Amino acid sequence: MTLFGKAANRLEQVVYRDTKASGVVYTAVILTAVGVPAFALERLLRRLPLAHTAFVAWATWVALCGTELRRRARDIIKPVENGDFSTARVRLPMLFFGQAPLMRDDDIVQRTVRTVAENTLDAAVAPLLWTAAAGAPGALVYRAINTLDGKVGYLSARYVNFGWASARLDDVVNWVPARFASWVGAITAPVVGGAPQAARFVTKRDAANDLSPNSGQLYGTFSGALGIRIERPHVDPSNPTTFSFGSGAPPVASDARRAVRLSAAMSAVAAIVSLSLRAAYDHIRGEARCS
Repeated sequence: MTLFGKAANRLEQVVYRDTKASGVVYTAVILTAVGVPAFALERLLRRLPLAHTAFVAWATWVALCGTELRRRARDIIKPVENGDFSTARVRLPMLFFGQAPLMRDDDIVQRTVRTVAENTLDAAVAPLLWTAAAGAPGALVYRAINTLDGKVGYLSARYVNFGWASARLDDVVNWVPARFASWVGAITAPVVGGAPQAARFVTKRDAANDLSPNSGQLYGTFSGALGIRIERPHVDPSNPTTFSFGSGAPPVASDARRAVRLSAAMSAVAAIVSLSLRAAYDHIRGEARCS
C-alpha cells in the first residue's frame, strides 16, 4: 500500500481545505481510483478462472494484516515478560501510532491488548467478509477506506472536518463485520480459557461505552473472553475521559498472549466462514449462468 499512501498524500496536498466538502471529494476520488479498475479487472477475469483466482488471492493478501498484527504484538509482549520495558517501548510504534516514550510501563500491555482487539476487526475479519461479499474489489476498496480512516479520520485540528467523510464511511463498512467479529470472539473464547456467555454479557453491557459504533464491540468481547478490564482514554483536552470494558483486573503480559491467540482463532473462523460464503455464492452464480 506504499504507492496508495503516496498517491493519497499527493491528492491531499491538492484538495485539502478545512471543510467536510473537500474531505468528501478527497475520499470519493481515491475510492473511485481504486474501485473502478478493480471492478473492471474482476469482470474481465471472470472467464479466466485461474487468473481470477490469482487476482482474488492477491487482493485478499493486500487487504489482510492479521498475521503482521499478531507478530508485532508478540514482539512487544516478549520483552515485557522479561521486564525489559525499554525495548518494548521502542517497539510500540510498530503496532500503533502514539507517544510511546511518554507511556508508563503498566500501560504498555493495556495498549497492546486494546490494539490487538480493535485491529482484529480491520486487519482480518472485515476484509475477509468484504472479500466474501464483493470479491477482490470488495477487499481492495475496504482496505482503501480503512487506510484513509487511519490517515485522516482521527480527530485533530487538521482533520476534524476534512477527515469526517473517511471516518464515517469506515464506521459504515465495519458495522456488520464488527458485530460478526464479536460473535466469533464469543464462540472462540474457550480457546483462551474464557466463556462465550461472559464475552457476550460484557459486550452487551459495555460496547456502547466507546465513542466508536464498532470498536466497543471488540473491546467488550476481548475483555469478557479474557476476564480482564480494557481501558481506553479519550483524548479531549476539554473533557479527558477513560472508557472501561469488563470488570476484571488490568491485563498482564500473559493476558496479552491470550489476546493474540484469541485474535488468531477469530481470524481462522472468519476465514472459514468467508470462504464458505464465497464458494456458495460462486456455485449459485454458476448454476444460474448454466440454466
